Amino acid sequence: MYVPDENLLGPLHSGFLRIGKATLEWERTVLLAALMGGMENILENCIRYSWQRQQFGKSILNFFAIKEKIARIWVYLCAARRMTYFVARKKDFEPNVSLPMESSILKVFASEVSEEVASDAVQIYGGMGYMREVSVSRFYRDVKLGTIGGGTSEIQRSIISASYGGYEPYRKIIQSELIEDKIKETPIGELMRSLGVLIQTVGENPERKKRQVFEFGFADLLTLTTILKLSLWDLTRTNGHYETNDKERDFNILIYYLTARYIRGIAYLKELNEDGVSKLLKAFGKLNAPEKEIEESIEYLKSGILDNITFGK
Repeated sequence: MYVPDENLLGPLHSGFLRIGKATLEWERTVLLAALMGGMENILENCIRYSWQRQQFGKSILNFFAIKEKIARIWVYLCAARRMTYFVARKKDFEPNVSLPMESSILKVFASEVSEEVASDAVQIYGGMGYMREVSVSRFYRDVKLGTIGGGTSEIQRSIISASYGGYEPYRKIIQSELIEDKIKETPIGELMRSLGVLIQTVGENPERKKRQVFEFGFADLLTLTTILKLSLWDLTRTNGHYETNDKERDFNILIYYLTARYIRGIAYLKELNEDGVSKLLKAFGKLNAPEKEIEESIEYLKSGILDNITFGK
């Protein structure tokens, strides 16, 4: 095929770099935005079903095993939605700026927690969750596309690691120092400092680029830290009925489960910084298990934050 010079969109052979990569960044953001709606629908359906479903003489929503799953769905939804808006807003205000790290972090995080959400939803529904007439069954089948379309999770981790351009540029992506100063002397503050130090030291180590296990572990480290820093930043914002004390409660749930989720990948970085990984594990061990926060979060959801759900007594 011959294309005249006047019909070329930029220099010859530059199409993917100039157009393709930018399009993929948008595709990842838009593709993942649909999962937010799916997770919200799952949350509403799981709350309604677990409130109505009776076992052993009471609603199954009274059992902690169900409460824990629903609370995790809620905090994962909030964190994924927060990251989606963050990336989309940056693309809106700076359409010509490339955001490979941010869009890939969104892709990895939102698609993979959506899989967990879908699995938990089916578990809440039990055998009924496996039936085609139930919406959670459809979401369970559909959600897998999120980890494949627009670049697989493995590709995204490679992009995240390769896009890291040093600690100072990374630190400026999300400015959450104000709230981090307030939690400095808490277990959460210790964990956040451990994450920052580990990013700084491993990021400067040239060995991290030589093996995929380090590359992926570093990507998990960046993903975890970015999601947590963005959630900390959001504590300073007001969102209608979702007040700061509600966000703080849910952040305690998020940091506990999300750190546990990513720490297995981060642990591979021990070969590059054994002391840093050990300090991170120690800091994680100091976090309080969020049983109380889970109970309160469920009561918050039941109280009517989801307007189209009504609860009986």
